Formats: sequence, C-alpha cells, structure tokens
Amino acid sequence: MAQHNLSIDQHRTWSFSAIVKEAGVVQNITGYTFTLTIKDDIKAKRALLTKSLTVSGSAGYMYVTLSPTETAALLVGDHVYDIKMVKPSTEVKTLLTGKCVVNRVIGQ
Repeated sequence: MAQHNLSIDQHRTWSFSAIVKEAGVVQNITGYTFTLTIKDDIKAKRALLTKSLTVSGSAGYMYVTLSPTETAALLVGDHVYDIKMVKPSTEVKTLLTGKCVVNRVIGQ
C-alpha cells in the first residue's frame, strides 16, 4: 500500500490517475474495480464521498474525475481517503491512502 496526499479545490473539476504496478510491472486490471472513498477521519463510519474509478485494463491505468458539483459538496478541511481494488476473485486490496485536503476557492 502506497501513500499519496490529495488536494481538491471546491467548485472545480478534479482528476486523479495512476498506473497499477506490482514489483515494477504494469498489471492487466481488466475486470477489476476500484473505489475512491473520502472520510472525515480513519474511524468515520460514513463516507463524505464514494466514487468508482474508470479502468483501462491491459494498460494498468485507473482514473477518476470529480465534477464541480461533487467537489462543492465536500467539506473544506483535512480528511483522509483510500483507493481500494477488487480483483475478479473478490480479493480486496487497499492501493493508496493518505490525507485529502479540500480547499475553499476564493469567490465561491
């Protein structure tokens, strides 16, 4: 599991992408599903946002885009997130975790 911090501006389109590798080798992720979850803190039972990622299978590429409406709904402040991968075998693995800072945009 890797750590990477995110910064999201409210009322703006936000995108994130990554290539899934294992031991330095790009993985074919055809049939896999990925979910981004943002929460207030690690122990929070309710998510602020849950969103499925788009997958380009044989290239190992996953990405997610949040619309201005979705980013506007996030509370300004420090949160946490994770991205989970579910293999076709139903094995679940957390790929990324970290802080997720939501910023207020001036004029909004």
